[in-house]
Amino acid sequence: MKAILTQFMKKLEKEEIPCFVYLALDKNDKPKFIEVIVKRPYRYTRPKLIKKVPKTWNGIKVKAV
Repeated sequence: MKAILTQFMKKLEKEEIPCFVYLALDKNDKPKFIEVIVKRPYRYTRPKLIKKVPKTWNGIKVKAV
């Protein structure tokens, strides 16, 4: 799980998206979804950042807020 999340973080750093990333797991420790929260001042000044976040990553849904 950690490897998937670090690869995803590297991609977001390459795209220069300032954000927080969380991985939600279900009861069996399987990934449910990845939540990306774009930092507040950038979310409003550059709204195209949210569109740069991929919708899925290695078969895991990604929610961008």
